[in-house]
Amino acid sequence: MQRLALPRLGAHRHRPVPSVPRVSADYEFGRPELAALARSMRLRLRDRGRQIASPDELRLAVSDMLGASLSAGDVEVRRIPGGLRTPETWHLRLRSVSPEARDLLDSMLAEARGVR
Repeated sequence: MQRLALPRLGAHRHRPVPSVPRVSADYEFGRPELAALARSMRLRLRDRGRQIASPDELRLAVSDMLGASLSAGDVEVRRIPGGLRTPETWHLRLRSVSPEARDLLDSMLAEARGVR
């Protein structure tokens, strides 16, 4: 009769867990690129009525779009100057996201800037 070797209780705790690569990225863009990015995001999210005109709205839209790719990540958005004055600069920072999430946003911003 052949004996089966069963793992000891708790043995799984000592095995290394494969790590998921995480990256960070910073983006800076103006109002025209924001408008093009917002249009692209509304199409991707299938939410044509969504407004993306404030830092919080952009942060929520990026978080929704990237979804599971952000599982351990973070999105931060700032508008400089902070009020509604032009010209304005938007800063978008992704922290600890998957490379796929970063690549998706890279391609969407390149499209918004007219670069393919």
